[in-house]
Amino acid sequence: MSTTVVVNGGPRGVVPEVPEALIPIVRSADRVVAVDSGCDVAHRLGLVVDVLVGDLDSVSPGALRRASAQGAVVVQHPSDKDRTDFELALSLACDRVAADDGRAATRHRLVVLGTASGRVDHLLATVGTLAGAPTDRWQVDVVLDDHHVVVVGPGRTDLPGSVGDTVSLVALGPGAQVRSTGGLLWPLRDERLEALAGRGVSNRVDSAPAWIDVAEGRLLAILSVVEPVPVAERIPVTGILVTQHEGGTT
Repeated sequence: MSTTVVVNGGPRGVVPEVPEALIPIVRSADRVVAVDSGCDVAHRLGLVVDVLVGDLDSVSPGALRRASAQGAVVVQHPSDKDRTDFELALSLACDRVAADDGRAATRHRLVVLGTASGRVDHLLATVGTLAGAPTDRWQVDVVLDDHHVVVVGPGRTDLPGSVGDTVSLVALGPGAQVRSTGGLLWPLRDERLEALAGRGVSNRVDSAPAWIDVAEGRLLAILSVVEPVPVAERIPVTGILVTQHEGGTT
């Protein structure tokens, strides 16, 4: 299974916390696509950018120079356009995978690194774009700040959470028909989750691996960990001062 990492942009200084389970996957990715200022984020995560996409209105000059020097392909679009930079980057990533692999039946992994802070319209547009991702060929993981989001359905999907983690199931589009779940404190069976409704919010992993079987539609499984992975075990972020204090890390 090949892996493509798409690093989305956001407010300056915001870097997502890559979950422990995704660290080796992100580090060994076959290709890294940066979305505008996501180039800065990728560099701070120690990633080498293969393609930089966007209108380049927020990437820093230093990150642009570094990416170009490391051989990145820069695909610049006009500021006035009909699609967001993320949509353009995801479309390009899918095209690159198809061209490189040439096997339509092969499954691929897509890992999106980004943030939920910043512009709400961009966040909703990103979620909408992911709702249309071809999950029959792609396994889609999304990191938004310190949340791990998995695009689920149709079919059965194992969830990456540990016992005690909070998991919220949020339907996309016209809704999702859940056939059954396993490993959740409050199971669902033969139940329809309406789009963006609260019925599936704030469940909890009771035994791992938890799983969900979706008969129809698509939803997001949003996981919040009980305790964050120690900073030293995460992908190191350069340029950020990390200090320890009683009760947590800043």
